[in-house]
Amino acid sequence: MDPFKLLQQKWNPPADPDVSFAGKTVIVTGGSSGLGFEAALKFARKGASKVILGVRSLANGQVAKDAIESKTGRKSSVEVWELEMGDYDSIKAFVKKAEGLEKVDIVVLNAGLLAKDYRVGKYGWEATLQVNVLSTSLLAILLLPKLRASKTAHWTPVIEIVSSGLHAKVNVSEAAENAPLEEYNKPEGFEGQQQYNRSKLLVQCVVRALAKRLQPNEETDPEVIITSVCPGACATGLGRELMTNFFIRMAAAVFFALFFRTAEQGARSFVSATIQGNAANGRFWKNDVFQPDAANISGEKGERLVDLVWYEVVRSLSKDVPEITGLVN
Repeated sequence: MDPFKLLQQKWNPPADPDVSFAGKTVIVTGGSSGLGFEAALKFARKGASKVILGVRSLANGQVAKDAIESKTGRKSSVEVWELEMGDYDSIKAFVKKAEGLEKVDIVVLNAGLLAKDYRVGKYGWEATLQVNVLSTSLLAILLLPKLRASKTAHWTPVIEIVSSGLHAKVNVSEAAENAPLEEYNKPEGFEGQQQYNRSKLLVQCVVRALAKRLQPNEETDPEVIITSVCPGACATGLGRELMTNFFIRMAAAVFFALFFRTAEQGARSFVSATIQGNAANGRFWKNDVFQPDAANISGEKGERLVDLVWYEVVRSLSKDVPEITGLVN
């Protein structure tokens, strides 16, 4: 990390948008701590009628709910729903519950993982790929029917996937160009931060591919807006698996304090990205502007990678959740 760039972004945080979400129903995954909690708090403060926290731990979710209601003075506006991103049955149950809502206006897919060591999840995929790419994609796809039904003349529902500008730093090898998911699923040479960056590249491809399907041409409005956002380098618990001892944790705390944004500052981008309208579809929002496409997803090779990642993600998901096929074709 470039210390100068980190200082520059720390002292130039995103604007906190002055906007009302009155009447809106908002879902935030990973909403019990860090960026997810701060985003949920902002939506509640800005008037959202219902904020749903998708969390692994209901106990931690309840603590977050109590804190949000205490800080806002608003009771009964926050709900806590269980969501285990490594389990497709949990994701399907979460979506089933969402289908019972009157409407869903905004979905912030923030739950993510930065793993220290290589480990394989329930469906045979490395855990970072499973959570950040496959499960996030599945949740977005399964929510599409509800989001389509929630569209009005004045509001197009938004799926916002939390990504990272680090996706642009991934050097895509020839092997990864031909089979990205399979190549990045290998244990050889695994390194947690690198794998996290790769997962964000893959999810950028999913956003691009899904956006094209939600808006086949520029003359029509998207059925649902899907966008991605980077909060910048923020002091959160995302990399807690890498903090293996007291001295590393202390050094990290000092480094974060000197160079990183707060979670509150990062969450501002989560809010502002949801109010950009149709222009946000398929785009990447960071530091209050849409960023140009990274070189690794630009041009003919980039488009091929986008299409291939989408194909591999859908193929993998459809083995365990065959009902998604009809939602994406």
